[in-house]
Amino acid sequence: MDDTDPKYWPTQLQEIFSAVGRAMDEKRLTPETLNLVQMPNDQFTISHVARNDFSRKTGYYQISTYGGRWTFRSGKLERLCRAAARAAAGQR
Repeated sequence: MDDTDPKYWPTQLQEIFSAVGRAMDEKRLTPETLNLVQMPNDQFTISHVARNDFSRKTGYYQISTYGGRWTFRSGKLERLCRAAARAAAGQR
């Protein structure tokens, strides 16, 4: 198993991936999508860190939980979220 498979990640992240995937509703992941994420608890934060002209050439998303902190580039997080949402819905 590799890090492009949602099952590779801890269960708490898989649940977040699935919630973000549902919020995306087959659209692209944007920072505004994060406002639509609904989960039964609020034991996590997910935020977008924008690029800037000096130190970061690309932006990224950061997920923090009581178990750790992870960073993802937009495309990778989008793919993980779509796959997790499909898996939760019983699709391939």
